Amino acid sequence: MPASRLKRIQKVLTVLSAAGQFFAKRATLVTALPDLKSSGLSLLSEMDIVNPDKSGIFETAANIFEKTVSTYKDLIVAVRIGELEVQNKFDETRHDPYFENFDWKLLSDEELSGCPPVIAIAEYHEVIKKGINSLLEVLTHHYPIKTLVLHQGPVFNEGMDTRHEIGAMAVAMRETFAMQGTIADARGLYKGFREGLAAPIPALFYILNQQGDSDAGPEYRVHLAMESRAFPGFIYSGNLRDDWGRRFGIDNNPQPGTNWPAYELDILDEDENIVRHRGTCTYADFAALNEEEEDYFMVLPGKYASEDLLEVGDYLLLKAEERISKLPFLWMIDDKGALHRAVVSWQVVARCLERLDFWHYLQDSAGINSYHVNRALQEQQERLEKEYNKKIEQIKEEHQKILARAKEESAGEAMEKLTSFLLNMDVGELTLSPPGTPSAPLDKKEAVPDTSSPAAGDTAVKAEPKQEEEEDLPVGEPWIETPLCTTCNECTDINKSMFKYNADKLAYIANPKAGTFAQLVQAAEKCPAGIIHPGKPLNPDEPGLEDLIRAAAKYNT
Repeated sequence: MPASRLKRIQKVLTVLSAAGQFFAKRATLVTALPDLKSSGLSLLSEMDIVNPDKSGIFETAANIFEKTVSTYKDLIVAVRIGELEVQNKFDETRHDPYFENFDWKLLSDEELSGCPPVIAIAEYHEVIKKGINSLLEVLTHHYPIKTLVLHQGPVFNEGMDTRHEIGAMAVAMRETFAMQGTIADARGLYKGFREGLAAPIPALFYILNQQGDSDAGPEYRVHLAMESRAFPGFIYSGNLRDDWGRRFGIDNNPQPGTNWPAYELDILDEDENIVRHRGTCTYADFAALNEEEEDYFMVLPGKYASEDLLEVGDYLLLKAEERISKLPFLWMIDDKGALHRAVVSWQVVARCLERLDFWHYLQDSAGINSYHVNRALQEQQERLEKEYNKKIEQIKEEHQKILARAKEESAGEAMEKLTSFLLNMDVGELTLSPPGTPSAPLDKKEAVPDTSSPAAGDTAVKAEPKQEEEEDLPVGEPWIETPLCTTCNECTDINKSMFKYNADKLAYIANPKAGTFAQLVQAAEKCPAGIIHPGKPLNPDEPGLEDLIRAAAKYNT
């Protein structure tokens, strides 16, 4: 065996023999919190618990990780070299330069997951005062350190200053795992811890564990913090191989698709009647339980009720100019259980708006109520409406053309029938007679009277009054000028029992009592040849007769 190979194999064996000691401790825990050391948890006995040095919690954690991952990297290199040696595939010209410059960042996700984790636990306010820059530096270097930040004090700093969104800062680093939640959401915490600890990337767990001595217990206050969007929960899994929408989730929040959770409650009014009340849970509800913010509420006597008083949830829906002259209030109960309106100061309103803005950021990141999605949907809807309206106009134009063509064809067909009828009928048939009275054709010899004889002259003189009588025929039963029918089906479509076709496919009124006077008028209005005469209504009790008679008048002349 060449001396270089023997030396290489001996080194591999030395590194592998120390692996048992390396894995003796499951993790290294860096924290300044004293309670953990005295808690007696069995899990802590399997960890190295280290106090931070003067450089701070995160610098200490980073230094420990660099040493831990360096040793672990040497172990992985030894395993790889050993596998190559067993298979007689180690090539010094290729493999020596590769392994000499091997960095822990070249480890696969599976290999890196086997490295004992380094965990840092810190309190939120200490991080803000001393370690925020160090925390961001650890996240920037992509050290897969697991950091737990406990928020145990007030949710917001004194003076209503903006809170540092540590969870959002971690999201900004992109290739990180970030979880924000409260101890009231045990299921969400379990899921987040499990995913974050297994991820081969930096992980930040920002957890609210608020304490307090108010009448509402700490558990209720913590739950209300998430409910009111004061401390909303989310999980961000910064796997760069996933699309952005798949990395973000806010499902652990109540009613994640709304601005504020809304509920219906049964309450007692002033007369002790049960009334169903619907209200929203906003940051103002959370602030009402904080002693630091109790001066921002003023209880109003009942006599000051006004239309200008709006519940906080409704008030926040208004635009800035619409809020002028309006006052937001919150329902509160006293020790006796009586309801009172408490006016909310602008400081709390401003905090509500700020929390709502952060909540919209989380919603948008999770693909809920996304501005870009809503805008794209609106543009698509507008485009479809334009196409729909354009198509409707095209259909209308086509319909008008078809209707005009049908009228022209109907009029032409009617004139052809009229011409044919007039050319083929006897002159005596032109004499009009009342409907229902058959016209007897005149003898052809009497069709043209001899005006030279006195008798003929008398006949002509007597005919004039008769002609006037025919022009002013009394309006009676309905009738149709059957010979002029164009067979358009308009009347038969209205009432097939009242209107029928004869053997020549020409319409006539078969039974005027089979329908209403309104149908007669409607048929007269739709008839393209204008040959239907409605006559007088047969049923004096038919509704709307006055208007119908007026409409029928022009068709009875």
